[in-house]
Amino acid sequence: MDVTEYLLPKVIRATETEEAIYKGIEKNADSWMSRRLGASVIGNECLRALWLGFRWAHKEIFQGRMLSLFGVGHWAEIRMAKYLSQAGMEVSTINPETKKQWTYTFCEGHGVDKIDGAVLGVKEAMKTWHLWECKTSNDKGFKDMLKKGLRESKPVHFAQVVVGMAQMTGVKKRGLYTMENKNDSTIYMERIRWEEGCAEEWKRIKERAKRVVFSPIPLTGISSTPTFFKCKFCDYSGVCFGEVRPLRNCRTCMHSTPMSGGEWVCEKDGGKKALKHGEMQKKKSCHRYIPSLLVGLEQVDVVDEGIVYKTVKGETWVDNGR
Repeated sequence: MDVTEYLLPKVIRATETEEAIYKGIEKNADSWMSRRLGASVIGNECLRALWLGFRWAHKEIFQGRMLSLFGVGHWAEIRMAKYLSQAGMEVSTINPETKKQWTYTFCEGHGVDKIDGAVLGVKEAMKTWHLWECKTSNDKGFKDMLKKGLRESKPVHFAQVVVGMAQMTGVKKRGLYTMENKNDSTIYMERIRWEEGCAEEWKRIKERAKRVVFSPIPLTGISSTPTFFKCKFCDYSGVCFGEVRPLRNCRTCMHSTPMSGGEWVCEKDGGKKALKHGEMQKKKSCHRYIPSLLVGLEQVDVVDEGIVYKTVKGETWVDNGR
């Protein structure tokens, strides 16, 4: 008997189809910069990173596989809402007045919080509406959450819950945080009570948001060296330490100024031209970098063609919008 009859069939991997999936994800990914400072990042301990993000100094370009991984959180919200409902709770993920996701702004309109929802019927407090925030985590992060709890394990997530609790009407200052382990689907839930330190945290958040939004120059970071372990994993490390040139757009330009109501104006030539969100992302010949944003360059002169800088090597570079 021919032994080949007992061999397993050849594995034919559909690599072209796999690649097509990733390309489709990349094509449909949101390429726009976020208009406002998100509650999901306001808890970041590095004010400089927050400032660079808010000022659109850099935008990380992710491949399809990573974008797919980021999307896991979105589908987890849908699944967790179903689980809560199946357990007898009432879940509200859409504002009945706007027919859209619950959304609130703060910091004079420049901050935004898009809330996952509100839950009524939590077994520990059946008659109280809770703000609901849903997250996922790998096994390591999940075990850390079990050991330390939300505030210590995920301070960025805790800050996001506090922002929502402070603004969402009808939740009576209660929060429900859920986390799913992506490795084995184990669920962690924690209730947050406003009177247990949240008021102080909200005050701190508002103060740091104001600093980030209205500072005309980059804020001080958590480290002065790119070799610091947290800086190595920061999306803004290259711009922060002068290794990457900041993006050209209205928010990295010295002429733009944030105003109340979430608006921006261009003060070039003494005017105050209101700027639209889409328009601000375009490269313009009138763009001139905020000087202190150009780490490693020294401003030495201003000429008709633009602003003259000197590099650490003594070379001359003119910022002329190109």
